[in-house]
Amino acid sequence: MAEHEGRLTLWAIEVFLAAEDAGAITAAARRLGVSASGASQQIASLEEALGAALFDRSARPLTLTPAGKIFRRHARAIVNEVSAARGALGLAELAGLTGIRLGMIEDFEAEVTPRLLTAMGAEFAGCRFLLETGASHRLHDLLDARALDMIVAADMGAAESWMELHPLLEEPFVAAVPRGRIEPGDGLDRFRALPLILYTARHHMGRQIRDHLAHQNLRLSHRFELDSYHAIMAMVA
Repeated sequence: MAEHEGRLTLWAIEVFLAAEDAGAITAAARRLGVSASGASQQIASLEEALGAALFDRSARPLTLTPAGKIFRRHARAIVNEVSAARGALGLAELAGLTGIRLGMIEDFEAEVTPRLLTAMGAEFAGCRFLLETGASHRLHDLLDARALDMIVAADMGAAESWMELHPLLEEPFVAAVPRGRIEPGDGLDRFRALPLILYTARHHMGRQIRDHLAHQNLRLSHRFELDSYHAIMAMVA
């Protein structure tokens, strides 16, 4: 087997997986908080080390070559194993903790928080817990001020150098309407005819929603702009 210059690095593998998931190197670079040229160089170095092209760069969105599909399975296994190792080491370091200040996004307060605290309480028997719930931007501010030790919140973009991020889940944007107001096959004109209750642009999620609507070329007038997910859903119902 021919030898190829370069070494495999975990960072290059993570960039590869991000590019495959995003369908574009530039989008992956934004997600990872690095330059597009830096991300492209990581993928090029990975391909050189493997001796195979991983992406079909002529396709839009970016698609994997047969070699890329084979490597993807191994890449995910590598990243998962490293993540598991980091988790095990982290638990060992946290075993002596006497207190954790946790921030939780308010949308998770009823369902996720009780189960999470129960599990953490069992894992760290000698630890006291302080819980702060609120909007994502407020939790990020508290974390930045070192008033919290960790938070579960929406992604606010590129992380600071001192932060460590662990993605938990992804959710799509959805339009919630009263039952029977929209039928299967109805076009966008039906949506435009309905009054819109918008999540406030003072919050990061609200700005993401506005950007998404603009990207879809949907210009919807609205009279109500709220900062409570529960209040919005109650008004729709």
